[in-house]
Amino acid sequence: MRLRYGKGAGSIEVKGDLKKTILKALRNSNGILLDAMEEELTKIEKNAVKNWPVRQKKYGKSKDSRSKFTKGFRILPPTTVEAFIRNSAEYAYAIRAGKSSTTNVKEGERVAVKLVFDPTEEAAERILKKVADSMMDLLR
Repeated sequence: MRLRYGKGAGSIEVKGDLKKTILKALRNSNGILLDAMEEELTKIEKNAVKNWPVRQKKYGKSKDSRSKFTKGFRILPPTTVEAFIRNSAEYAYAIRAGKSSTTNVKEGERVAVKLVFDPTEEAAERILKKVADSMMDLLR
């Protein structure tokens, strides 16, 4: 899992001992939330990698966008923590499922939308439920 501070062009990657310290502090403060987010992102990533289309040889060499997924947490001051998943291939959003693509995405639809964006929105509801259930268990 990556750890970033800030969002967009002004964000920075946190690495090394500082990353370990921050992640430990985040897990101590709200481990239930971080675990739920990490679990959901892992499911989304596995499904996206499995169903991400690979360029057919007759159209040229694949640029291997299937292996360019990254996921992690983003800290936004003053108190927000977000989870993220993305495909770092510069053309990833433009990929559409073709007629004979080896994917479960319908022909003509954007692969990133169907395999990353939509599942991430659906996961937010599951994360919320997991956190709420865990909090209720702690209160009982």
